[in-house]
Amino acid sequence: MTTHLEISIDKLTLSTRFQARKTPGKMPLTELADSIDAQGLLQNLVVTKAKKRGTYEVTAGGRRLQAMQILVKEGRWKPDAKVWVKLVDNEQAHEASITENVHREAMHPADEFEAFAQLIEEGNTAETIAARFGVTPAAVRRRLRLASVAPDLIDTYRKGDMTLDALMAFTVTEDQDAQRAVWASLEHYYTKEAGEIRRRLTQDAVTAGSAMARYVGLEAYHEAGGRSFNDLFATDDERGIYLQDVTLLEQLTNNKLALVATEIEKEGWAWVQVQPTFDSAWYSFGRVRPEMGTLSNEQQTQIEEIDSRLQAIEEEMDAIDDEDEDHEKWTRLEQEQIELQDRREAIEIENEVWSASAKAIAGVGIFLDSEGQVQYRRGLIRPEDRRRAAQEVGQNGEGEAHIGSLPVAKTRPAHSERLVRQLTAHKVGIIAADLASKPDIALAVLVRSLPDRCLATGISHWVVTD
Repeated sequence: MTTHLEISIDKLTLSTRFQARKTPGKMPLTELADSIDAQGLLQNLVVTKAKKRGTYEVTAGGRRLQAMQILVKEGRWKPDAKVWVKLVDNEQAHEASITENVHREAMHPADEFEAFAQLIEEGNTAETIAARFGVTPAAVRRRLRLASVAPDLIDTYRKGDMTLDALMAFTVTEDQDAQRAVWASLEHYYTKEAGEIRRRLTQDAVTAGSAMARYVGLEAYHEAGGRSFNDLFATDDERGIYLQDVTLLEQLTNNKLALVATEIEKEGWAWVQVQPTFDSAWYSFGRVRPEMGTLSNEQQTQIEEIDSRLQAIEEEMDAIDDEDEDHEKWTRLEQEQIELQDRREAIEIENEVWSASAKAIAGVGIFLDSEGQVQYRRGLIRPEDRRRAAQEVGQNGEGEAHIGSLPVAKTRPAHSERLVRQLTAHKVGIIAADLASKPDIALAVLVRSLPDRCLATGISHWVVTD
């Protein structure tokens, strides 16, 4: 037998006998409380009589009850405020709880963000919508951004032919024609991954995490009239901001680096060349090495202390097993290691002594590393000056002419060495497990590797010299 009643909140308790839901829901109770406060209780609770006369146990709707109890505790609702409930017999209580939780169907995400867009058109703000539905304003803005995707692509997602991640990737641009073009270009791809969609839509832009953007700064870029847009679904703030005017960004970078070059020119070098990024053409440059000056007692002490600490850090890092979960400690040690190595290098650079003959023929390359920090390569020899540099430096007996290529630019890896080792080990294990179940492919891989091992010995060691 089922009856509908209006009962005050203080007469309701959460049932421990007939509650089917054991796992908490995803929406925080505070957000649910805000939603109920704004709109009232839209769905009746299901209750059964409790052992104590005049009280009732809630068998379905326990989270709604807890949310309303929060409203009472915060003074937004009175303890005797009444809500409508559906009263069932004890025999039906557990079945009623199961029925509500099993057969409840959430609104399709596409329907949800289109409904939010309609509310905006009716004059509501993201903040008022958030308050009414118990979500954050940021969540509302994300849903509204999804509504800006081309309608036919939303229909594709609604039909199940596109993942939600892929749909979110389209929000990096409001150009619906561009969205459609990218989706059409992926027609024959087996998987239409969000990363590839985002890459194609933003191929003419750079992120705020790029070297030039970090060096110039977003504020200076915007002050110069630069345009940008945000990817609201990005997990990384820097990589979620896209700078559209790349030519302007390059100009601002070069202008700023030109000021740095002016100061370096005062050192008396034959030439100074500025390049925003490390150009592979510089691998063809030779290099004249500096002489090392005498370290002061203080500097010598600093280097000894740094070397001692670097040795201790290396031992601590080796002691951390790859399977150990103490990632925080590893990251902290790795950061300290990088900082100490930078300090040691700075001391050595400070004591470099460049001869007059070296400066007369060599120059300085200035570029940005991956972090947007200015890097200098002093003593570079242009390819056309190599022979003359070797002769002049040799005749003067000053310094050492090294006719080789430029060392690799100093950059910071995106991932720690430990994480790379772990991921590599997992990858090898996954490949091995997969090949174990596919003997034909495993045999093909083995046969392919045999020529390299048996016939190509020593080839990789051939070197072409001048």
